Amino acid sequence: MRSNRTNPNASVLVISPLSSIVEEQVRELTKLGVSVVHFKDNDQQRMANISECKFRFVFYFCGAMSIKRFPRFFEI
Repeated sequence: MRSNRTNPNASVLVISPLSSIVEEQVRELTKLGVSVVHFKDNDQQRMANISECKFRFVFYFCGAMSIKRFPRFFEI
């Protein structure tokens, strides 16, 4: 049975078609003290931190995004 509760440690993946929106949101949330990352490349340490939900928000600019490039984001 599926729970209706939200995991307080879960990360939110935000995919945007505009890099300017990503940059603005990351800047403003950082000012508010929110743990946030702008995922830009296939950095293994950053991927590990994202997988461990160390960031509340993970932003990604999807201009050239593909499931093949970042398959771990799409694992269920």
